[in-house]
Amino acid sequence: MDLMMPVMDGAAALKALRRMAPEANVIMSSGFMEDAKREELARDGCAAFLPKPYSAKDMLTVLRDVLAGK
Repeated sequence: MDLMMPVMDGAAALKALRRMAPEANVIMSSGFMEDAKREELARDGCAAFLPKPYSAKDMLTVLRDVLAGK
């Protein structure tokens, strides 16, 4: 999920998803991210962060790691 979305930003969407499905694995992505914001997202239940731009290989690696519980 991208952090910069219209209507509801990614951080708000993450919190809403956590209420609906606490077990869901959520991967956030953005081209503009401060370390403090990444830490906040991790505390809110973000399973991983994928910085933009990313390659298909990067995305597949993150997906594999999240699904494997790493």
